Amino acid sequence: MTDNIKIILWNCRGAVGKDFYRYSKYYVDICKPEIFVLMETRCDPTKLYKPMKKLGFSQFFSVENEGYAGGIVVACRDETLKVTWCAQKEQWIHLNIQNANGVDWRFTLVYASPNDQRRVRMWEELSHIANTEKFPWIVAGDFNDIANAMEKKGGSQASSRKCSLFRDNMDKCKLNDLGSSGPKFTWRGGIYHGGQRIYERLDRAISNEEWKLLFPDSYTKVLTRVSFSDHRPIMIALSNISSVRAERNFRFKSAWLEDHNYANRVKGCWRNGEDIFNNLKRLESDAKEWNMCNIKQVQRIKRRLLARLHGIQVSMQSNNNARGLSRMESKLQQELNVILKQEELMWF
Repeated sequence: MTDNIKIILWNCRGAVGKDFYRYSKYYVDICKPEIFVLMETRCDPTKLYKPMKKLGFSQFFSVENEGYAGGIVVACRDETLKVTWCAQKEQWIHLNIQNANGVDWRFTLVYASPNDQRRVRMWEELSHIANTEKFPWIVAGDFNDIANAMEKKGGSQASSRKCSLFRDNMDKCKLNDLGSSGPKFTWRGGIYHGGQRIYERLDRAISNEEWKLLFPDSYTKVLTRVSFSDHRPIMIALSNISSVRAERNFRFKSAWLEDHNYANRVKGCWRNGEDIFNNLKRLESDAKEWNMCNIKQVQRIKRRLLARLHGIQVSMQSNNNARGLSRMESKLQQELNVILKQEELMWF
């Protein structure tokens, strides 16, 4: 049986500040990945280990940034996977993944340079891996390239020469595009003349036939973009089995103090003269129920905001006059940020 493995890859365009942690937590909560890959981190990778540990990851691999550019961090859980380092260069990191059933496969995470000559060098390095290793192999990340003109909208016409070169490089490595569900484009550029944007499919997953045979039911999904980055994350799922997580221990939530009803609920649960243990158990039971009601309300609002954001972002990619949609998206992103802050207080 296939292991339940989900992987998120996100070009976060700088991994610093509370907003970065909040949005990372959002993606981890909805996808529950075993591996979380951050690209273009633009900071010392070791600074990300602490926040990633708070999100449940315990093993880390990284490629250092070059000044205010580049950087890759791979954060892994150790419950179901054995991950070991194989090799790395400035634009990629190459790992061996061993599933719980003992099967090995290779995983290469890529953040390709915007510089054409550096990308040529990257593909030469990947070609060497393809020619010297005989494992199931998947390569994923931000390739800073598109495969055809249909993967770009707006701006100047896509270069047929560059598209052809990108496809040739994949062919030389015997790698095929795995495709994706969800929005077509993974990156949006700035607004240029006429109020239009450029959209491109820069982020993807590609694999050899051996990997596809090993995981025939795998799929790739493009996730909703948040305001923190101009890239959408992609999620690679190796099966659609639901995750089972251990129940959290009961803990006091700082958000409760923000609710004026909290003190009255405590008084209502406490029985003077009764054993303190029974009082605390009654308070715990009431607090869990009350907290769950609040969480469910916040999650309902979050789901509604995400559904509207998803619809608006899809419409913006096909609508040439998207100024009104852009204003609406900005408003919804602000509302989402507020609701994620509330949710963060409830959990921590």
